[in-house]
Amino acid sequence: MTKEKKCTTVDNDFSSEDARHRFGISIQELEKLMQTRGHEGIKQLNDIYDGLSGIEQKLKTNLITGLSNDEIDLSIRIAAFGRNEIRQKPST
Repeated sequence: MTKEKKCTTVDNDFSSEDARHRFGISIQELEKLMQTRGHEGIKQLNDIYDGLSGIEQKLKTNLITGLSNDEIDLSIRIAAFGRNEIRQKPST
């Protein structure tokens, strides 16, 4: 049994299963896809998710224009997948 990640915001309480239901893909599936490299990653992307267009449809986004600026939509995405940020390394 896998442990479900859960993200919370003020108005939303999403688990990975909620994200899977709403977007058709969970954060764990996205993480696994991103960790799979080379030909195997491309094969998995095409076979399981129907290529980039399939991921685009599942995430309800646009490969050209990206995400909308709608605050509610962004809040739901953050609750479902977390923030897409790269943390700065502490200076030594």
